[in-house]
Formats: sequence, structure tokens, C-alpha cells
Amino acid sequence: MLKLTWRYKAGQYGQLVKVSCERGALLAEHSHDYSEIFWLEEGVCLHRINGIDERLERGDLVFIRMNKDRHQLSAIGRQRFTMTNLECHPDILRQLQSRYPEPFGHWFSTKQEMPLKMHLEGGRLNQLQRSALDYAACSPDMLHTEAFLLDIVRGIEPPPLSLPGLGSCPDWLRNALLKSKEQEIFTQGVAGMARESHRSPEHLTRSCQKYLGQTPRQIIERYRMEHAERLLRLTSDTVIEIAYSCGYSTTAQFYRAFRRHYETNPLAYRRWLNGDLQDSGEKGRLKAL
Repeated sequence: MLKLTWRYKAGQYGQLVKVSCERGALLAEHSHDYSEIFWLEEGVCLHRINGIDERLERGDLVFIRMNKDRHQLSAIGRQRFTMTNLECHPDILRQLQSRYPEPFGHWFSTKQEMPLKMHLEGGRLNQLQRSALDYAACSPDMLHTEAFLLDIVRGIEPPPLSLPGLGSCPDWLRNALLKSKEQEIFTQGVAGMARESHRSPEHLTRSCQKYLGQTPRQIIERYRMEHAERLLRLTSDTVIEIAYSCGYSTTAQFYRAFRRHYETNPLAYRRWLNGDLQDSGEKGRLKAL
């Protein structure tokens, strides 16, 4: 079986390659003396990994482990696919795993028979592709390769949840909560969370109240308000634009929700962030936020 070895010049710690295929296989079945991360940007393909065939589609992300996995990517029929591959020098991953056991130790753990695989939806896949383009324009030295790997962490690791009772949640509810923090889901409201949970809205509501003491509507509103606060703090978007970005159909609904969470209106909150408050009563309400 073919074994690929690190073949780049001294001082190079990563290599990013994009290839397309519409017939046959990219390479013979092979292993590596380095690790790699690859993802499908377009199409579908057949991935033969450690003797097992699996179908990959756009957004699938796979972590191939050094001296552990053997694999091959092939076209299905004459369906074209495009993949991007990041080859990682062993030294940089050893350093990252020692400093950040999570997630790097988890990503490339050899305890499991099969490598880790994730699926990225549109927004996160687009973010990964933009980061890859930025990295391709830089020197593949240790600094820029590590920066790109950390960008991948930020783009694909789920955001932390700070809901009380989360530890006792069943896996399906925890996953639905994580997915619902994404803008493309919370803008759909409770219906979006229910679809991600693969449970009925009634079952979802009972479970949220049982484990979290909140309704799905309250949780979705919290996610929307966290998003709104970030936009008020970090952008110059108008209140109307922010309201629509959060999934509200009217600014009146947005104002009511914002006041419930921050005890003021969005414009006053933005003025407070800018240090431009004139009303002392308003200062008193906001200083504890």
C-alpha cells in the first residue's frame, strides 16, 4: 500500500491543496506519516477509510491520523467533486496537542477505529473556505499554519452553552441547543429548533421545561438577544437591520424582547456602549449589564 511522507522544504508546516475529480480515484489507497484535514467543497464522493466505504457530501470534514488511517477518495459514477486538503507537519500538531488537548487531542485521537468526521452547514463551511483562502496567501510557516488551525477551531467547534441543567440533558436535546445557537436556525424560531431536535414541538417543550426550566421560545429569544447585542457592539447596522438579522418580522417585537433582556431599548444600549449617555437614570439602569 502507498505511504505518503512529508516532502516539503524545511520551515514549512502546512500544505493546502484543492483538487477536483469526476472519474476514478484521486490516489491509490494510502496512509501518511503526517496528519491531514480535508473537506468536500462541492459534490459527493466515495471515501474508502480503513476498509469501509462511506459516502461524503459537501460540508463533510474528516481528520486523517498519522500512521493510523488508510484511505482513498473516488468519484461516484461521473459525479464531480472538489475537496480541499490541509497536510500538517507532525511537529506543529504535537505542540498544539500539548497546549490544547481539547480539541486537538480529540480530533486526532487514535483510540477509535475510525477517524473523526464532522459536517459543516453553509455558514460554517463558507467561513472555513474564507480562512483557507487567507492561509493560502500566507507563508506556510509555523505561525501562519498554527493561526489557520486555530481559525478552524473557532469555525467548527460548537459555541459553549451556559444553560443551567445542561449536564442532565439527553444527547438529542443538547445537540438541538447547540445547533440552535447558529443564526440560520434561531432565525427560524421554535420551528427551527424542533426540526434540529427531530422531535415534535410538544415533546421539545416538555423536555426543555424538565431539564432546563425554560421553554424553547425563551431559549431562542436568549440566542437572538446575544446575537443582537454583538451586532450593536461590533457593527454599525441599524436597529431595523439587526431586528431582521435576529429573525424578527417587526421592530416592535425586537424592541420588546430586547427590553426584557437588557431593561432598555437597543438605541440606548448602543449609546451606552459608545459612552454617550446623557440621562443619569439611563446610566443607572445600564451600568450593571
